[in-house]
Amino acid sequence: MGLLLYQFLGLLHSSQRQAVKRTIELVDNTISIRNNTTYSKTLAVSTHAKKKGTPMKLPKKSKSAGFTLVELLIVIIIIGILAAIAFVAYSGSQNKAKKADAEATLSQSRSKLAEYNSDNGKYPESKATFTTWLASASGGNNDSIATKLGGSGYTYTPGPSGCDNSTGGDCTDYSLTAAGSMFSGTDITVTN
Repeated sequence: MGLLLYQFLGLLHSSQRQAVKRTIELVDNTISIRNNTTYSKTLAVSTHAKKKGTPMKLPKKSKSAGFTLVELLIVIIIIGILAAIAFVAYSGSQNKAKKADAEATLSQSRSKLAEYNSDNGKYPESKATFTTWLASASGGNNDSIATKLGGSGYTYTPGPSGCDNSTGGDCTDYSLTAAGSMFSGTDITVTN
């Protein structure tokens, strides 16, 4: 490639020839310098050559404006710690809200069980009987309480054990329990 350029120089005016020769020398020097060093920055090629044979100076390596790996790791660790704290606080708030909801459901159910007992002279013999009564007009059309109690988190146990309202062995007491697994705590039980 250099040979073709030198042949091309013969066609140029003398001042143009000198400028092209200087440029070729600078490019050749740049290539040889790049091959022998670890610098990857482009060298500025000056059209004003000093003296022939003067070695070119490499530009000083500038400090890049970025973050080091250690800085990035520290930031990631801090973000992780903050996320863990936020998660614990959030899940604790959720559990408190679920526990408060379970306590409110038990309190409302206790009032409705007292109302059932006052109307019928006994307590219901099963959870299904109680939830059906809650959803009916005589139970006040309390579909929301009936739906919550119908779920798997609540247990209704009539007493005495083995009572049957249809055979005369009336249910005279009860135990209503909200499972602690619903709110990550201990079971909550209400009785009459």
